[in-house]
Amino acid sequence: MSNWNNAADGSGNSPENIAAFNDQAVIIQTCHIIEFDIEDAIARDGSISGWTTGINGITIQGATTGNTPGELTLTRTANNTDRVYCLRLKDNTGIIGTNIPVLGRVTGGTANNLIPNVANHTILFLNPPTTGGFNLTYLQLTLYAAQPIETIYVLKQPAATGATVLNVQGRLTGCNPNIDTAEWRVGRGIVVVRVDPAQPETNVD
Repeated sequence: MSNWNNAADGSGNSPENIAAFNDQAVIIQTCHIIEFDIEDAIARDGSISGWTTGINGITIQGATTGNTPGELTLTRTANNTDRVYCLRLKDNTGIIGTNIPVLGRVTGGTANNLIPNVANHTILFLNPPTTGGFNLTYLQLTLYAAQPIETIYVLKQPAATGATVLNVQGRLTGCNPNIDTAEWRVGRGIVVVRVDPAQPETNVD
């Protein structure tokens, strides 16, 4: 934490802990590479990091031609048990660059060195209806991540309307998500991408 200050010239005060960044604006200066490795609970609620409000925006400075811009890079280190890397940003804030020829960078992995699927990242923009998110006007975004072991899970048996338990298995490997893969975890979101229409009932006299 001693490398962070609330003055661009290195003077001022340093934050006491990770939670002290909550609701604070962050600037990554030219030539600085910051590796993001702050973990939170699976629920991504700020309970571990202390970022209940979120970071109040991140500015990544660009550089003049021939020089190195600022960079925010996502760690490739495996998560601890029941943790995910979670960068929470406050309502209507985002990640932006500056209007300088060599754009600031957000990176994660490379084409030959992917972010592994044991290093789970979430960049969580809280309620960004107008200005939140990545503003790529003056920012370069390059992310390389490993594909999931299983991209789709399918039903093992039909599910009745209103069912609260679904029996599923991996489409590619037939794996049981309870024991065979770390990708199916408590707190993860589920998206239903297709539902086959119910067959019409046939009455026989």
